[in-house]
Amino acid sequence: MSGGRAERVPAASRQVLEYLDLAKRLRRAGQDQEAEELLIALIEKGEAARAGPGWMVEHWYYEHLASLYADRGDREGEVATLERYLGQAPASGRMAAMMSQKLAAARAGAG
Repeated sequence: MSGGRAERVPAASRQVLEYLDLAKRLRRAGQDQEAEELLIALIEKGEAARAGPGWMVEHWYYEHLASLYADRGDREGEVATLERYLGQAPASGRMAAMMSQKLAAARAGAG
């Protein structure tokens, strides 16, 4: 598959996408507990690997975990996950704004 789109994606990004695909497959198979455990492990690994300023955590894992909690009606888990991301991520930028909006919506739904 020479010259394919996958070859142009950096290895670290491919790994993120592969793990997300696995989490999605687990969810589609009704294995939400396994998907939750995978996403939590990936979040913890990413947080542990952060080397300081300039390093960012991978938003996809937090976003999908928050979605999993929302789908099961666990607003507390959803809010906690979004807050956890925002505590790790830069306070500005498009992704922070989007996650802040999701957090506001989750809090409104929790009330």
